[in-house]
Amino acid sequence: MHFTHSPITHRLKVFFIYFFILNILFACNSSDSTKEGLNQPDNPEFELDDSLKKVSRLSETVPDTFTKREYDEEDIYRESRARVKLKGLFGYIDDEGREVIPVRYQSAERFEDSLAKVMLKGKYGFIDYKGKEIIKIKYDNVGLFSEGVISVKLEDKYGFVNRKGEEIIEPQFDWAGNFSEGFVKVEKAGKWAFVDEEGERITEFAYDAARDFSEELAGVWQKRKWGYINKKGKVVIDYEFDRAFDFKKGIAKVVKDGETYYINPQGKCVKDCPK
Repeated sequence: MHFTHSPITHRLKVFFIYFFILNILFACNSSDSTKEGLNQPDNPEFELDDSLKKVSRLSETVPDTFTKREYDEEDIYRESRARVKLKGLFGYIDDEGREVIPVRYQSAERFEDSLAKVMLKGKYGFIDYKGKEIIKIKYDNVGLFSEGVISVKLEDKYGFVNRKGEEIIEPQFDWAGNFSEGFVKVEKAGKWAFVDEEGERITEFAYDAARDFSEELAGVWQKRKWGYINKKGKVVIDYEFDRAFDFKKGIAKVVKDGETYYINPQGKCVKDCPK
């Protein structure tokens, strides 16, 4: 007997085959999803990937906190550094309290314009924010910065160093002042002269005393009288005063024969003139 397949029977076979394939695919996806879900941080069986474990172990060796030391004294902050004192020695901490410059100096001053004056083993110099010596700690004394230059004393002689630590005028004078308007007064054997930042003299060592340059003029003392010179070393106001002060706002106070009055850069009285 010969049987033929009906259209309905054929469609049922196709449906069951398609349904079987879908079940297989669904089972695979469910297995992957379950496996992935088991490896989430909120799962008790969760484990870090090996590469993450290495990072974790490395981070444990780098402390994110520090122990702050107790100091005998702690100064105010200047330029993100504070001077501290411990057992008679000085150092510096940053604005988070970390000791960034060790406590080792016999004396130390506050930072100003990125430098601080310190003393170590009886010698002076300047350090930066990290404690690096910018001006070598080798001088017997140091002055104050003026126009980017500072006087230094070494073996009883004075010279000058700039902010980079460069010795622009080697120690050679018996005494030295501060730079003013590009010049500084210096002394040798009891006599005074003026030099520029290159160490070039604009005058001889001819004065018994001298004042700093102010408004292009400087008071100088010879034969017990005061006068004024310009920046070429030329006398522009003669030696005639018992006392003489710096020019300010175009006038200078002077004293002569017991009278106090004010003169202009030409030496003429302009205020409180004697009758």
